[in-house]
Amino acid sequence: MEVSDIIQSLNWFNVTVAAVATYLIGNIWYSFFGKDWVASVNHIKVDLRGRSMPRVVGVSYLSFFMSLNLALFIGRGGMLFGLLAGLMGGIGWLVSAICTISLLEKQPWKYLLKRGIYIVLIFAVMGLLFAI
Repeated sequence: MEVSDIIQSLNWFNVTVAAVATYLIGNIWYSFFGKDWVASVNHIKVDLRGRSMPRVVGVSYLSFFMSLNLALFIGRGGMLFGLLAGLMGGIGWLVSAICTISLLEKQPWKYLLKRGIYIVLIFAVMGLLFAI
């Protein structure tokens, strides 16, 4: 199969919705666990009102490329396949990498759990969205 055929066969609407979903899930997730996350990594809480909007938009584009990458990896399949591929991508690649780095940086387990569960959740949701 040609690369152009693969790109044309993507459901671009679902790729975009999945990217937006990661942003929305992140807002919900960190509204519940943000204080614990900040405390677990010993960061000083920063006033987010003065944040740079170009930087926020730039991060949104990274979510789009993450979504696109997973869509290209998953391809066509049913909901169960999409869910399992999303879970395995989240656990097998990202959580494994984050755990390795975090353990070398001596981050607490609480940090690893909150970050890891969030990543697995967004990848599972993206996988389901690609199956629709």
